[in-house]
Amino acid sequence: MEHRQTPSPSPAGGGGSGWGSTAIHTHGIDSFTVILEPMTRLDFAKALGGLAAACGSDLLRVKGIVAFSDRNNQPALVQAAQHSMFAPEWLDDWPDDDHRSRLVFVVHDIPREQVVARFAFAAPVIIGARPTHQHAHA
Repeated sequence: MEHRQTPSPSPAGGGGSGWGSTAIHTHGIDSFTVILEPMTRLDFAKALGGLAAACGSDLLRVKGIVAFSDRNNQPALVQAAQHSMFAPEWLDDWPDDDHRSRLVFVVHDIPREQVVARFAFAAPVIIGARPTHQHAHA
């Protein structure tokens, strides 16, 4: 997905210059967030590893924050790209008041349902509108 920054008017009464974002979606590219219940590190590794093994080069990017039930719900930053999964980066605490596990997926021609199926044990909920064919929007 390509993002271009375009100037936008400042909000009424605002004193700064605002920026809007225009995104051009390439056919087959989708990005969405999945909210998950806490899970064990093993279950997470099996789910994401299975997705990477099955979809490999079409799993463009995964990044998020996850509560692992076998780590006292201690949050971890997790990342993956294509066939590579990186070791979690453990945080001392959550960065905000939202303590839900959430992963952002950027995929090419992988149905959302296929991602959700891998994480079915963690009650996945998808956030993000479904893409349509290639288009530009502001």
